[in-house]
Amino acid sequence: MDMDMNDVKHPGSTATGGEVDDVRKPADATTTATDEKAFDISVWVEKVRQLPDIRHDLVKRVKAEIAAGTYETPERIDAAIDRLMDEEF
Repeated sequence: MDMDMNDVKHPGSTATGGEVDDVRKPADATTTATDEKAFDISVWVEKVRQLPDIRHDLVKRVKAEIAAGTYETPERIDAAIDRLMDEEF
């Protein structure tokens, strides 16, 4: 069976030979999922950049106090409970 090149359907053509209308919205009229993800990531990156620097000396001291069992004192626990109560109630 010989095939005539005129019988070959090309992408974007219909079985009747007419062109398919492009029903997609223009790129500037809609945001793609990729654009939304990139925007979300850029928002979080900016938030991370605004975080204060890590106080390595404080982290080291607190870790040492926790390891030694001297970090949790009754005064600190009472202060933490007071702050929680102020925030919640």
